[in-house]
Amino acid sequence: MSEYNGVIFFALVGFAALAALLLVPVYRFLRREEKVAEAWMEASYPPADESPEDESTDGGGAPRKRECKTPVHICTLMFARKH
Repeated sequence: MSEYNGVIFFALVGFAALAALLLVPVYRFLRREEKVAEAWMEASYPPADESPEDESTDGGGAPRKRECKTPVHICTLMFARKH
């Protein structure tokens, strides 16, 4: 039985290394996507003290631009006025 201990050990180590090699990139990808989703949700839903109907201006008559940390095309869709 002791002649199989080395094979068993290397098989277990190889399996663990292969699992890590395949699962670590998946874990990193999912973590990155979760951060993007949180940023998108924060940009989609303003805080309770800021109402979406707020028409305050910068004094020149033009509405202030809203700050957005998401890609430009998402901000454009989110803050576009429907006529």
